[in-house]
Amino acid sequence: MAINVIAKFQAKAENYKEASEWLAGDLYKMSEFKGNLSCFCSGNEETSLITVFQKWESKDDYLAYREMRTESGELGYLVSLCEGPPEFAFDTVIYERSNE
Repeated sequence: MAINVIAKFQAKAENYKEASEWLAGDLYKMSEFKGNLSCFCSGNEETSLITVFQKWESKDDYLAYREMRTESGELGYLVSLCEGPPEFAFDTVIYERSNE
């Protein structure tokens, strides 16, 4: 069953632009990773909050992706631009519809 993962990164105000630009240029790795069904990222410049919305075939696929990001140091780099560690929420998909 597909899952949604929501990751919230509270960037330090002075690092918001760098963090958001890094994510915008680097999230293609997520979309190419086994099991990723979709992803998009949004941000709020006033609060420096960046949110990454992800859909995965399974939680195991997502955890493999996160492990890759951890081992490569990329997650650590992003966290260094933030006030603290990211928050993650996991939900199963109940209903989905898109008009895009």
